[in-house]
Amino acid sequence: MIRDLDQIHKEFNRGLLQRKGTNSLWGSPFENALIGVMLANHTPLNRIIMRSIGDYLDNWIKKSSFDQRDLVTLSLYSVFLSKLGKDNKLKEVAAILNANMQKLVMKELDNKFSIFNSPELFYFASIGIRTIKDNLEPRVLDKFKDTMKKEAQENWRNKPTRFAYFAGSALELNLNELKPNMKRFINSLNIEELRIDEVIPLFWFFSKYQKEVESEETLFDQIFELFDAQRPYFSYEEPSEEQENAYFLSNLELALLDEAFSILKIGRVVSPKLLYDALQIHPRIKDASEKLFRDGHYAQAIFEAYKELVNIVKEKSGKKDLDGQDLMAKVFSFNYDQQKKKIIKKPMLQFNKLSTVSERDEQEGFRFLFMGATVGIRNPKGHERVLQKDPFRTLEYLNFASLLARRVDEAKKNKIN
Repeated sequence: MIRDLDQIHKEFNRGLLQRKGTNSLWGSPFENALIGVMLANHTPLNRIIMRSIGDYLDNWIKKSSFDQRDLVTLSLYSVFLSKLGKDNKLKEVAAILNANMQKLVMKELDNKFSIFNSPELFYFASIGIRTIKDNLEPRVLDKFKDTMKKEAQENWRNKPTRFAYFAGSALELNLNELKPNMKRFINSLNIEELRIDEVIPLFWFFSKYQKEVESEETLFDQIFELFDAQRPYFSYEEPSEEQENAYFLSNLELALLDEAFSILKIGRVVSPKLLYDALQIHPRIKDASEKLFRDGHYAQAIFEAYKELVNIVKEKSGKKDLDGQDLMAKVFSFNYDQQKKKIIKKPMLQFNKLSTVSERDEQEGFRFLFMGATVGIRNPKGHERVLQKDPFRTLEYLNFASLLARRVDEAKKNKIN
């Protein structure tokens, strides 16, 4: 499973930025507009690059003849401007896009080179017309919707890449009546037969749209695992003959991965199992809860985690004759003499020097937290049939148990007669 979203995101982002040239940036206007849209998801990291892309596209639009691929670039440019909040420029570009989209639809270009037959170009055209939808000629939107309906009926079978882009287009343009078709395709996926060039667009699709299609978390996890297994073979430079197993990532794939990890990092869509790994839960709490959590036994996972927390406290303090609330009250309590201004009875497990009011408050506060954890969390899970269906709430419980366990590890053990 993927364990460090931020580190991996930086790896893909770095690979993408290393390909940037001085004058033409990433080469074609389409690629520059696409990369501009993706990098705009984390603008503060790329302000100078955003300015370079904006200048490049400003110059390009003055010279373009607006063939079909140029229209997709124009669509991406409108999204780029929208993300950056450049409304005045967006109105100008939207007017050009609207006029040329009408011309395109009137030509009814349905040959194999048309954007209506290219999944990638169709998707990026769709997110562009979404930004100007309120002012769009109705027949343009109708043409896009008709194409998506036809796709859902005829062309998705055994074509994961085609599905990812066209289903993404349908969701962007709120064609919700196609969701049953999407679910049927998702349920038919054979994960083991996917090629890496199919895994990447699916990984991107589920990162961005899992909630909209309400897909099973287990499928999401499987695609993540397959993607992570392939990641060591990714190459950012054309592989040599000796690197026959290397997979060279295109600019398009890098841009998709950059967006996917931007989304995952802000938690818009995240697998509970992926998040479990990312939390780096205390080893003993993890041993006690991981299998139960992954199997969906959430209440039992919480109970076993807090039962293990009690064992950790018993072992560290040596008070194996006590349990639950009594154990926590005994182990973490201390006496402070206000008149003499000193500790007259140290706790068995001490979190700090207890030399200031704040430090004594911390010790006392954690005593109550440990007592509450056993009375309010462990005991109900152990004594009653508790229904716990929310994996994210379960993770909050487990992470709290992990925090308490680490505080025990860090605590000083005092010799008490």
